[in-house]
Amino acid sequence: MTGSIKNYSKVTYSDKSTFKGQISHNNVPDGIGRLELENGDFYEGEFKDGMFDGKGRLKMKDGKLYEGTWSMNMREGNGKESWLDGKSYEGSFKRDQKNGYGKIPNYWVNSKVCLNGLMEVPTQATSEMTKSMDSVCLNGVMANSLKEIGETL
Repeated sequence: MTGSIKNYSKVTYSDKSTFKGQISHNNVPDGIGRLELENGDFYEGEFKDGMFDGKGRLKMKDGKLYEGTWSMNMREGNGKESWLDGKSYEGSFKRDQKNGYGKIPNYWVNSKVCLNGLMEVPTQATSEMTKSMDSVCLNGVMANSLKEIGETL
């Protein structure tokens, strides 16, 4: 079974990114490791044939963080995306997009909205609204982006 033995190594690629971890016979990430990009972003977790595949986390230099499952370099399955301002989305992803049940705690549009429900791509926001003096909570199907949700309110 040539090629199935994985070595642990440090590799620097032509784009100046570096990888430390398990590699295949042709220096491709395959197994567990950490990839650091020249711009400061990094991914650590599982790789398959050079792609993010399995459990892992991607930390970007702008403070954005995704922790969850990957398939062929795309967020797929359950995960959590966090932003530098403390906001986050936790739920399902499909083909690198929020899709399925998810929640966005402490998300505010005009200081009056929190979101919790089902994300479907590419449908428009349709939801049941519960109103109170302080806030409007959306429960139900959400649009495929937060910007669209904010625009529909």
